[in-house]
Amino acid sequence: MDLFIAYITSHHTPTAGILVVTDIFGFEAPVLRKLVDMLTSYGCYVVVPDFFNKDPYNHQALDSVEAAKGVLKCILDKGLLCVGAVGFCWGSKTIIVAEIDQTTPPTLAEKFSYVLKSKPEVESFVHIYPKVAHGWTCRYTHESPEEVANAAQAHNKMIGFGKYLH
Repeated sequence: MDLFIAYITSHHTPTAGILVVTDIFGFEAPVLRKLVDMLTSYGCYVVVPDFFNKDPYNHQALDSVEAAKGVLKCILDKGLLCVGAVGFCWGSKTIIVAEIDQTTPPTLAEKFSYVLKSKPEVESFVHIYPKVAHGWTCRYTHESPEEVANAAQAHNKMIGFGKYLH
């Protein structure tokens, strides 16, 4: 199994685990860590691996699929009842997608949603967020009330994801 450094945070008595896949700015981004810390309020053990090994420019999303499976297994080996995954940018194909995005355009997100909905045994949530561009949830202009409000709404949806894991 591949080894990664990771940011790990946890509720004091976690019952569910969450794998967070970062954007290109990696697992040390302050806004990301703040969001990840909030996920613990739902009784979660959260792992944010550095799948990039401190080199975000020489990786493709599929490069870490097997590694992600290993991280998920490690989370489940902790005896937690269930595990989920969320992501940003590079890992955004799992929950909230920007309407204005060439990396994961809405048509691709809709395909992911269709596949997820075809598996009723897997609870899922896909939302295409209107009028926002790629990376808006972690990289927005703090002085723009509209951008702050859009990011806050997306953050609340992501944090609320934790409730589906119980």
